[in-house]
Amino acid sequence: MLTIVTEELKTLKDWFAVNGLSMNVSKTQMIEFSAFNLDKNFNINSSTISINSRNSVDYLGIKIDSHLNWKEQIESMSKRLSSATFVLRVVRDTTNLETQITIYHAYFSSIMNYGIIVWGSTNLAKKILALQKRVLRLIAKVPLTTSCRPLFINFKILTLYSSYIFQISLMVKENFDTFMQNQHNHIYQTRSKNSLKPVQHRTKIFHLSPQYMGPKIYNKLPDYIKDLAQFNQFKRHLKEWLLERAFYSIEEFLEGE
Repeated sequence: MLTIVTEELKTLKDWFAVNGLSMNVSKTQMIEFSAFNLDKNFNINSSTISINSRNSVDYLGIKIDSHLNWKEQIESMSKRLSSATFVLRVVRDTTNLETQITIYHAYFSSIMNYGIIVWGSTNLAKKILALQKRVLRLIAKVPLTTSCRPLFINFKILTLYSSYIFQISLMVKENFDTFMQNQHNHIYQTRSKNSLKPVQHRTKIFHLSPQYMGPKIYNKLPDYIKDLAQFNQFKRHLKEWLLERAFYSIEEFLEGE
């Protein structure tokens, strides 16, 4: 495999040179994805290319690990969200509720929602939900044992999992024809013409992917929302529907009526 990768990288570098471009080898990283705990400490070394393998890489602010379990991404986000929580703690006694919710959306929520469709289905995401509950209790000035479900609804804030459902449903709606083409136009025979057949898979990793979870979640949306042709109307009604509910897990959403 290393021989093949090395030759392909040489070909790529030659293509760059012919087209007046350059490949920054110092910023190029290599990662091998696997469901098994294999030794990934291998390198590519040639006369013109030297690249070390990594167990995880940072791509546009998303930490991608070799097992796609998103552990490093969750840990990184947890630290940043804890900092955002500290900011809200500092300003809590000197600002009103409206200002604090604005700060929440601008700081905490923007961090939490970044790339959520790729890591939101992992079991580790519940750690982020716990941090989100903590910050809501902080804003509401209630004890740590207070149930947060009413707070989410009253403050009109989507839970972590509601945000995941929202974002991945928008992705499916915006690319509905692509999902249909990938499935060879095999659709469920239901009352709604806008349902998709989940993609067949063999691995747990694919089970958590947007390609699989997207259609599965989209199909569970109310028919009156799925049948909305205009994307903006779909987005608005979906968010309103989710704001009236505070889902604490994907399973809770999928198992609902």
